[in-house]
Amino acid sequence: MGKIDIRTRLNRKLRRDKAFILTNAEVEVLVGEARRVFGPELADLLNASRVQFENTIRWSSLGARCQQARAKHGMSIRDVAVALKVPQYHLRAIEKGTLRELKPTIARRYFQFLGIESWVKRWSRVNRELARHAGIVPGASSEGAS
Repeated sequence: MGKIDIRTRLNRKLRRDKAFILTNAEVEVLVGEARRVFGPELADLLNASRVQFENTIRWSSLGARCQQARAKHGMSIRDVAVALKVPQYHLRAIEKGTLRELKPTIARRYFQFLGIESWVKRWSRVNRELARHAGIVPGASSEGAS
């Protein structure tokens, strides 16, 4: 299957559901498309800011899944923060994938509260390195992963 085929398939998937778990090939296509559209300036910006664009793309489905589950419960970030007794910015960090602000124990509580632990386990298997780095899987890195 050629690149055009995977791009077309990926585009259809993204229109249907922003929270589907991306394969490595799909992440590669999205990174390539972003670099193609934005040019070498994007690579320079990403290197300068130490942002790992690939991780941002991978995390986007997890953030979208959290938002979908929260909406299904009819709750705002504030509502969940009050229920879990945590600051709102920690939940926003989870949904945006801001790893330097992410607290793994709060993330796991958030996933449990939303009822998406099994989905997160599937996502973590596909995104093993990122999940380990974020500390959201058992035996992963410690609090305050960067």
